[in-house]
Amino acid sequence: MSCEHDQQNDETRQIIERNIEEHGCFLALFEEDNYLPSFAYSIGLYEKFGHPEICCFGLQVNFMRDLINHAVAEIKQDKSFLPDNIYAGFINGYDVAFVKVEKEYYPSYFVYGTEYYGNSDFPMIQLVWPDKDANFPWREGFNPDWKFRQPLLDSN
Repeated sequence: MSCEHDQQNDETRQIIERNIEEHGCFLALFEEDNYLPSFAYSIGLYEKFGHPEICCFGLQVNFMRDLINHAVAEIKQDKSFLPDNIYAGFINGYDVAFVKVEKEYYPSYFVYGTEYYGNSDFPMIQLVWPDKDANFPWREGFNPDWKFRQPLLDSN
């Protein structure tokens, strides 16, 4: 059993490395289940560009992939996304924000990333989206039905 597991880990690492080389990062995508909302995150942005990895929660997986890929394209053009900043018009005219992810959340969500880097010593920022009324989760009036879909992994 251990040999099979080691082979799978080697194959997964090769896929991640190939994606980082070809596209600038690898995207880990996870569908919603009964316990967690859907989420996606990058692996390799920190290694290749010195930029924090990016995660996103609660949207359709393909849409989160597109959002992170949009950010990656900007990063390749020397743009940086910083925590606690609002980025106007990022999603079809809607603003987004980024918050710094606390390391205590890494074991719960970012296993492939910690395995790739060998530890939790890489920065991660969360792309936070507003509701349809342009309210962010920390603002009064944010759609309460969407709280589960977008857990905030920052210290606040």
